[in-house]
Amino acid sequence: MIVRADSEGEEIWRRIFTNNEDIRLAIFGVVVETPDGGFAMGQSTGAENVRLSRVNSEGEFIWSALYPVGGGQYDFYSLILMEDFGYVLGGFSGVGDWLVCTEPDELSENAWNLQASDDDHDFGDVHLDSVQIWELTLTNEGQQPVEVLDITTDSVAFSVDFDDILTLEPDEEASIPVTFTPIDSIAYTGVLTIHTYWRDLVVELSGTGVALSAPEEPNSLRKFALHEVYPNPFNSVTTLQYDVSQNTNLQLSVYNLNGRLVEILYNDNIKPGSYSLTWNAGHLPSGLYLVRMKTPEGVWMTKTALVK
Repeated sequence: MIVRADSEGEEIWRRIFTNNEDIRLAIFGVVVETPDGGFAMGQSTGAENVRLSRVNSEGEFIWSALYPVGGGQYDFYSLILMEDFGYVLGGFSGVGDWLVCTEPDELSENAWNLQASDDDHDFGDVHLDSVQIWELTLTNEGQQPVEVLDITTDSVAFSVDFDDILTLEPDEEASIPVTFTPIDSIAYTGVLTIHTYWRDLVVELSGTGVALSAPEEPNSLRKFALHEVYPNPFNSVTTLQYDVSQNTNLQLSVYNLNGRLVEILYNDNIKPGSYSLTWNAGHLPSGLYLVRMKTPEGVWMTKTALVK
């Protein structure tokens, strides 16, 4: 017999297996949940065999298999579902300890089918103190809900904004922002791991940090330039200085280190000249921020620290 109960111990359903069914004569057993919402049961039979049986989420019989382990006194102490959806059964019989490993369970494999939009992603060349964001898409192509427990990276250059359990129903997808922030002029590699209850997915990451161009002389208008803010660090108010060498459209904006836009300070056409702009950041929390100047001719960035 197998009984399923809720978190309060209230019975949801029970299933009693009669003598004309394959699940019977269990001396001792272990039950584990499977990705398709059903259960696997490992049992000693008392006849030199152990039995592995599968039922669906309603306790209805799916299949059963026998494995010979020798005679004598039985003890069945473990049943583990592996990442490939095979099973490992362990116990003791009259001939000693035994361990059985099975082939993958196709029903469980079909039920769990989380897919990542890419197996690997190259951020390309990114200037130092700049950020590049890539949207990772996760899709549940299986038959049962999938819980994403965590998403981690093994390199400080790559970060992911994930702080809660994500449940994806069948055919549902979600986008997760992944950020590359190089700090040296080197090639970076890393691994992003999507942790779920049943198995992990991995995505290979790469990107290259590129040094910034040498700063222009303050009074030279032969090129565009975004100078370091002053003061830096600052408390609430600081000044941005930048040079424009020709008529153009210019956007001056601020991002946090996760690559999220915080504020647009200027977005309009502008004439050649040297400019300064006062930025009041009193409404923002302390931290590091990236100031970005963007024109059709290029992008320039500088980092500043707000300390309150």
